[in-house]
Amino acid sequence: MATTAAIATKVDFAGKGASEAGPTLADVVAAKNLSSAETRITALEKILSHSSMAEETTRAKEHALLALGEQFSELGDGQRLQTLVRTSREFLNSIPKARASKIVRDMVDLLGKIPNALDLQIQTTREVLLWAEEDRSAFFRQSLELRLAALLLEARQFSEATGLIDSLLTEVKRLDDKLLQAELLLLESRVYFELRNYAKSRASLTAARSSSNAVYCPPPLQAALDMHSGILHAQENDFKTAFSYFYEALEAYTGPKFSDNKQALRSLLYMLLSKIMMGAPEDISVVLGGKAALRIVDHADSRAPVEAMRVIAQAAGAASLSDLRAAREEQPHSAVLSVDPFLSMHLRNLQSDLLEKSLLRALLPYSRVELSRIAELVGVDETTIETKISQMILGKRFRGVLDQEAGCLEIFDPEDDDTLYVEARGVIENAGSAVDALFSRVAKLN
Repeated sequence: MATTAAIATKVDFAGKGASEAGPTLADVVAAKNLSSAETRITALEKILSHSSMAEETTRAKEHALLALGEQFSELGDGQRLQTLVRTSREFLNSIPKARASKIVRDMVDLLGKIPNALDLQIQTTREVLLWAEEDRSAFFRQSLELRLAALLLEARQFSEATGLIDSLLTEVKRLDDKLLQAELLLLESRVYFELRNYAKSRASLTAARSSSNAVYCPPPLQAALDMHSGILHAQENDFKTAFSYFYEALEAYTGPKFSDNKQALRSLLYMLLSKIMMGAPEDISVVLGGKAALRIVDHADSRAPVEAMRVIAQAAGAASLSDLRAAREEQPHSAVLSVDPFLSMHLRNLQSDLLEKSLLRALLPYSRVELSRIAELVGVDETTIETKISQMILGKRFRGVLDQEAGCLEIFDPEDDDTLYVEARGVIENAGSAVDALFSRVAKLN
């Protein structure tokens, strides 16, 4: 009790010396250490309302502004956080633009920590963007437009995001700002990936890497480039290369100069997925025993996702379709795996491949069999069986015909390779070459 009272006396800074000099960083720290959220908010608001504009006071106000935003974010009060951004315009205009830009981006990110606040983030960023345009601050505006484009991508508003990136890229290329150009091209690559235009996504990523190589590339950007490179290679089923990129991203996200536990966990899960999709689920324990992985595995937020991937690996190693379905569809693992679209997509593909292999094994002894019997053997409903077999027949991965009226599948024997056509074509090509050679000799004699 005595300690709280002492802190409260300090943050009041009502004494003569404190009131003349204004609040300091020590006052901000003291305010953050108060017992209840409302007393912390009141103390921080008092620091922000101080009239002094001395350098030390300005620094204290910057920290107090972010601390107050953190309080609102922890309380899940998006409206108060948005109001704080709006009312801080005068103060933000009084400090250097680079610092103001960072504070605004951090405040918008704090909004992102509040559940279901994406629309509020976009609205707030648009409002602050108007300030930057009115103040004719090019750097401030460009950083906000980059942040807005990222938010629009997250909101799946791809058309507006692409238009914003294109206009900003044109401007940045004139300024020859390689770092911002790399960030924009990476964002453009991510937009095209979501639109499933993988060729353009790859081209934008190559351009982003080229721009980043021209200047010093900060670890966060390098990690993001590696992460997206891995995702693109995984999309092409090149999981060996994807694994190496995810490993590089994990090393960056757990490095000494920069750390991001959320992205590090994402990189680790993608590494585990790559091993499973490569047909090497037994290597999971080796990956989890790595130095970088051990920094992540022990975190409370990491245990459930990592355990879910262990179960998936065990099911894949045993080629058990039922275990894989249970891991994907039953709690608690389904709640963890379903939130990541990349994981969900590839695990669906894994389940589809495992179903196809199970079907081929089950159909091996038969020449004609009822669909209900196949469903019983494989442990999947008849509708799924019929759909999958139809896909296999159309894809020429299986020879047979479905008799839907009788509910049966008739299986054909595999065709022997007929080399007659290939050999005949070879003879014709050789004869054509001989005739061409004779014509050439005749032409020379004439």
